[in-house]
Amino acid sequence: MADNYLTSSDVEYLEKLKLWLRSSMEFTVLDVAPSEDDLIFLVKELPVWLSGKPPKNRFVTLGEMVKLCEDAASNKMIYEAWVNSALNNVYSALRALNIDDGNRLIAFFKTYHGLGDVDEDEMENEAREAIREAQQALYGDMY
Repeated sequence: MADNYLTSSDVEYLEKLKLWLRSSMEFTVLDVAPSEDDLIFLVKELPVWLSGKPPKNRFVTLGEMVKLCEDAASNKMIYEAWVNSALNNVYSALRALNIDDGNRLIAFFKTYHGLGDVDEDEMENEAREAIREAQQALYGDMY
């Protein structure tokens, strides 16, 4: 009988690796929409403003990453500005991911927030306009 030289953390890592590969290939090859529980792999450290508790084995779910990006978003009182800020945080997080995981993160975020094929430049303009309208409502003609 052969001895098993894998530690429990090795087994856990390999299990997460298997799940990550499966969901990555389903998205890339089969065009299956990403889900909240799909894993992504952090190739590098996240930007400081997105850093929370370091993930075990460098795997994090799409849902956890979106939550980090949402929590770090500014303008939480104005939806258009908040969701635009959260999307900008998603793009900042891409530097810590490989290209395929980055594409899955963007696709999941847009689906999760119902953004679909929204023009991101238009979304940025709407966020600015919403902030301007809020400032004008609060402060009058000063803005």
